[in-house]
Amino acid sequence: MHDFPLPTKELQCYSYIYGRRSFSKREKVTYQTLHKGYTGEKKFAQLIRKKLTNNHLALYGLLFEDRGNLYQIDCLLIFSNQILPIEIKYFQGEYEFKDDSLLDCLHQKEYRNPLHQLKRSTIYLHDLLQKLRTKLPMQPHLVFNHEQFTLFHAKRKTPIILPTQIHSFLNQLQQIQGVIQQHHYHLADQLKQLHLPTSPYERLPKYEYNSLRKGVLCHHCRDKMKVHHRKLKCISCAYTELLDSGILRNTIEFHVLFPDKKIKTGMIEEWCDSIVSRKTINRILTSYFKRHSYTSGSYYTFY
Repeated sequence: MHDFPLPTKELQCYSYIYGRRSFSKREKVTYQTLHKGYTGEKKFAQLIRKKLTNNHLALYGLLFEDRGNLYQIDCLLIFSNQILPIEIKYFQGEYEFKDDSLLDCLHQKEYRNPLHQLKRSTIYLHDLLQKLRTKLPMQPHLVFNHEQFTLFHAKRKTPIILPTQIHSFLNQLQQIQGVIQQHHYHLADQLKQLHLPTSPYERLPKYEYNSLRKGVLCHHCRDKMKVHHRKLKCISCAYTELLDSGILRNTIEFHVLFPDKKIKTGMIEEWCDSIVSRKTINRILTSYFKRHSYTSGSYYTFY
């Protein structure tokens, strides 16, 4: 849980494997679903940062457990006199509520009713806040924030915020008066401590080091990059990146995918498919990581 949305370990693994091996149909769907959800959360968080200048606290990606029941709060806004738990959906296309579910009109695919999900998480959160002796009233909302989303047959008196209503919704929040005090910060700290860092429902894709494509892959299209005038340039989309940045990014990918492997100069040189010399790799690692020396060589860790 952070003050700005961060990708889950599951999404990170899929993102870093993408371009290094082919995905099955199921893996493609999983990756696209995770990526879309994270995109929606980031876009909403960016709007909050831009539009809300009044006193508030914003927490993202809260994951709690209540007697074996997991529930998540995509965004929790804490104001001086109220708390807003917000469920964010980045759905695209035309939808309608039908038979107590959400139906994708084009593909005739049914999704669990997100209003039920919001109600469930709000009930659990209410119980948690009572245990924390917080009496601030809650106003839950369900936000659909993809600009190409349309919802048919939605009742007016539901806590739904459609894409065309987001700016007026944020304007209303901007009008909330009051000052965030010490007990608000204390509540936020308590929630951070109770937050679960990982979900037991995460399903990481299967992969092995030897079967993954090596090289520095483009941040945008995930094709290979090459050294060009002391920078890195993608061979497909022409995206350019500073050399140090690309090697560091690739090293982080290696560490996330293989946390049990030590970060060594030779290993990162191989992971980068010898795109630069070992001397250059060693310089970059020494500059940005903490070096540990021992008799048979050296390895690096994050500060």
